[in-house]
Amino acid sequence: MTLGHLRLATLVAAGAMLAPASALAAPEAEIDALFAAPCPAYEVISTTNRWSGEEVARGLENRFVVSDFPAEERELSGDIDWTQDPFGSSDWRGDLHSLKWLDLLLFVYNRGADGPRSAAIERARDIALDWIADNPPPPPLGTGSYADNKPWSPKVAADRAPYIAFIARAMACREAERPGEDGALSRSQASALLDSLALHGVYLSDQANFRESNHGLFVDAGLLLLSKYLPFTSGAAGFRETARNRFPLTLMGRTNAAEALWLEHSAGYQRLATNTARDFIRFSASDDAALLDLQARMEDTTGWFVLPDDHVVQFGDTYRQLAPAWAQEAAADDFGLRVFRQGGYAIVKRPDRDAYLGVAASFHNQTHKHSDDLSFELYERGRRIVSDTGLFHKDDGEQRDFEVEARAHSVLQVDDLDFPRDTRSAYGSGIRATGTGHGFYLIQATNPLLAGQGTRHERTFLYRPGSLLIVVDRVISDTARSFRRWFHFGPDLALDRSGRRIGFRGGRVAGTLTDADPRSKVETFFGESDPLQGLTFPSFRTAVERPTVSLLTGPREAATAIATFSLQRRKPFRVSEARGPGLVLSVDPLGAKRPTTFSLIEEAGVLSLERTLARGGKKG
Repeated sequence: MTLGHLRLATLVAAGAMLAPASALAAPEAEIDALFAAPCPAYEVISTTNRWSGEEVARGLENRFVVSDFPAEERELSGDIDWTQDPFGSSDWRGDLHSLKWLDLLLFVYNRGADGPRSAAIERARDIALDWIADNPPPPPLGTGSYADNKPWSPKVAADRAPYIAFIARAMACREAERPGEDGALSRSQASALLDSLALHGVYLSDQANFRESNHGLFVDAGLLLLSKYLPFTSGAAGFRETARNRFPLTLMGRTNAAEALWLEHSAGYQRLATNTARDFIRFSASDDAALLDLQARMEDTTGWFVLPDDHVVQFGDTYRQLAPAWAQEAAADDFGLRVFRQGGYAIVKRPDRDAYLGVAASFHNQTHKHSDDLSFELYERGRRIVSDTGLFHKDDGEQRDFEVEARAHSVLQVDDLDFPRDTRSAYGSGIRATGTGHGFYLIQATNPLLAGQGTRHERTFLYRPGSLLIVVDRVISDTARSFRRWFHFGPDLALDRSGRRIGFRGGRVAGTLTDADPRSKVETFFGESDPLQGLTFPSFRTAVERPTVSLLTGPREAATAIATFSLQRRKPFRVSEARGPGLVLSVDPLGAKRPTTFSLIEEAGVLSLERTLARGGKKG
């Protein structure tokens, strides 16, 4: 409660249980300062700023879309049941308690006519006060007790604080302009709002409630906004100092500084962390040169995770969403091969060919980690040819189990075993070498997680945009084992199988997938339910059927498996291993009447190709 940052901190350190309500009421001077403060500008972490007339009308009737998880309307009127969980969704419960859905009412207040404005801000006040009364903080700050602490999870609390702070300032400003008017803010209500906001500030400042992850970024963004709304309170300066000191440390500590890559194994969270950095810098008017430089470079990095259709690539916990305007702008000039050697990604972008290849080989911590090591996304001519699975939801169940497992990604499995995802298994980056040559982009990476399964695995990509992708897997095991390669096609493609040749077609794309091993077992899947397979998850709890191919080899102690994606059906390629030191491939045809042999050369992490035409052709 608003006793000032130092007094509260002293009580907490002493282990005191703060009494509810009037026992520790807000100082009269701070209530006076609230009513004397000017009308506030609207700044929150999450705002839509776009609401249709129909949505506004329904919001004024107490009908709200609380969350995108799921985006279904609920009536929230009177004494709201804050324990409700109608969808069995942890994300929905968090959004209910975040009060982000009040953005609609505050949009009306900020932009509407007098009548709706008054109704909107008064309803927002009543909801905020109802939440405060029903959801005291947990000990030692209060008497709250929650099964999952969702009302006071740090990110949820950080999202919520600026909404309550704006409501307090807006209602006090309205009272100052129209004293005594019906629906005004009473001093007891002002005290309740300030009490709760002070508790939010202390809670968010406490390092015990802080995680050095994307949640930590949100915590300090919310704490900073809280201090901006309440500069006249005794805790504000401490809250602001904590946020301004801690946010850059979290951002820089969780980001690979050289590559400006957020280390949470997800293209969606790269976008989210970058966007939060943009917001924090705007909220704080920061002139920190190092922070500004990192934010600009994170924008540039995010652009590489944007497909030619302006959607974010679905690596890790990522929905299929359009990239924000700033990320699309950053992506506009991307061309060629970009290697995040420390972060664990290699990406080829050729906008002139409407082509994209992204390879993931990254394991830094457990946050949002999937068993997607050496998985990839391939996009050509308006279609995702090979696509990742994405995110169904984060709640326990068979969909969550599936989306994080190896079988949901275009990877190689040994004996159908999953990959470990515990922090002890983190290896950093699996990218080992990259380069170009003879029109190909070359990427080579390893999956160290298979060492625990007695296997060494190296995957090499040879990609000629618009023409050909060769995926070479070389494995050596301590005993005879089976090796299964998964290839998950985009949901807009249809497959047709003729023997061992698999054709794929959709839109302007028509090509074939072939395997060089005549003994591998070929299986196809589409929308299977037991067990789940042949599915992709573009949005919350949305499953879309898509074709999936499995190529099973072995058991063997060693194998070189070659899968070839011919990207023009009228120009199919046959690729096989040829004799020679290292990796040597015979490609037939490649703009020639006879096979071409390519030898892959690696030197100090740089790959190149040496080409030989059959029957006395030139070498180069």
